[in-house]
Parts: sequence; structure tokens; C-alpha cells
Amino acid sequence: MTDNTSDGIDPRAAAAAVAASATSVGAATAAIVGNTMAVCMDVDVPVQALPPLADIWACTKIRKYTTTENKKMWICEWCPKGLNGSKPFTGWNATKVLWHLCKIAGNGIRPCSGVILPEYARQYKDYYEKRMLNSQAREERVDL
Repeated sequence: MTDNTSDGIDPRAAAAAVAASATSVGAATAAIVGNTMAVCMDVDVPVQALPPLADIWACTKIRKYTTTENKKMWICEWCPKGLNGSKPFTGWNATKVLWHLCKIAGNGIRPCSGVILPEYARQYKDYYEKRMLNSQAREERVDL
């Protein structure tokens, strides 16, 4: 096989190496088009589960803080960084954080525009579903 790149790296060998290393997260498919390598992750493959969240604020990808004016703010570390970093959100509303992370549009918050790893997405979805079931159970007890 000849080396078609200017930096001396065989693109096919690089694609195979990336695909092999990606199996710790999920299956990967690597394709070569010219000198460009594309790797696609298969998100349907079971991934190692993260422990269940007890509180959304325990997530390392959500950073909450208070400004010098005592304004409650938070930042999603999944959202793409702009010139000044991630755009902060106002207020410490755990339900809105979940809507953001689960990419549920509406409800007064924009969905996360970042690429969330499958194991984190599963963790957020499981926590969201648990909270919704708890909410429904509370409503049913009140209706009695």
C-alpha cells in the first residue's frame, strides 16, 4: 500500500486504529474517501452504563455558579464553545436543565446543540423518566 498523504501517515491504517480504539464506547465504522477519513459511531451498540444520577447538579458537565450580582447561572459543558465560551443560562431550574440535556424543545429553554456521548444521553434520559414518573405519582396521590 502506498502512502498518499503528505505527512507520511497511511490513512487506511489510521482508520483501522481509530475504529479499533472506538470499540470501548461502541462500534465504529471507518471509511476512506481520497485522503479523508470518516469514522461513524454506532450508537445502537450497548455502552457501559454510568451510575444513575441522584441530582442533575451532580453531573460534571453542568456547572452552576453565582455572579457578583448574586444572579444564579449555569453552563452546559456539552454545548459548543463560542468566542467567549458556552452561553450561560439563568436560574437554577433542574427540570429545565434536563429538558436542555434531553434535547426537548420548548419549555422556555433551548435544546443542547452539543454532541452528548451515548452513555451520558442514556443517563440523562433515565433520570428524566424517573423524575416524570415521580411527578405523576405525586399528582395521582393528590387526586385521591
